[in-house]
Amino acid sequence: MAVGSAIWGFFRLGFWTTLWLLFLCVNGGDVIHCGCWTTLVVFLSVVEVALSTIDAAVNDRWRRDLRFLFPL
Repeated sequence: MAVGSAIWGFFRLGFWTTLWLLFLCVNGGDVIHCGCWTTLVVFLSVVEVALSTIDAAVNDRWRRDLRFLFPL
């Protein structure tokens, strides 16, 4: 489950990439701001993937615990 969540996180990188390209169009491709924006996009993408992976692992753990307590 955690691997699937991480893969889904990488698909969501398209959102950050779109913001990055939009910023380049608005900003006129200024190199200094481009580097700062790229760093921010990469950082936010890594954080998003890490949080979604942790969330999937926690959910999986809860599911196992509940299955043990309430077998169906």
